[in-house]
Amino acid sequence: MKTEILIMPWKDAREFEPLTDTYAIRILGQLQRRVNEPLKKSERYSDIREYFFDDVSQGSSHTQTFTSENAKQILEDFRKRKKSSSLLVHCLLGQSRSPAVAIALNEVFQVGNDSKELKKKYPLFNRHVYDTMMQEAERFAIN
Repeated sequence: MKTEILIMPWKDAREFEPLTDTYAIRILGQLQRRVNEPLKKSERYSDIREYFFDDVSQGSSHTQTFTSENAKQILEDFRKRKKSSSLLVHCLLGQSRSPAVAIALNEVFQVGNDSKELKKKYPLFNRHVYDTMMQEAERFAIN
């Protein structure tokens, strides 16, 4: 069964009402951590997971870089999830971090979407996040 991948910016995700059972991944940076507005309540969310990292490749004193530990946690949580019809992944703008996570999960777990099309649709996906997730998946033979 193909899982529909929904990639959204924060402003759309917080108002989104799932029509089917949906596994949600929230990617929050330093700013969103302070103003962490929840997603709209719905019984159709099978789970809502939050991960904290910024849209950077290398850390500075004001950012939280995506690490192999972040990748392992996302991969492990997704592996343990209940099957759902949809996967919602959101970050602040829905252009870099969330597409990177969604594309990696699609490839690692054969979610059923066309990764080439997703990469074309989201050309600004964060390569550091994507590459780190793919390396961790290979390292632990998750797929």
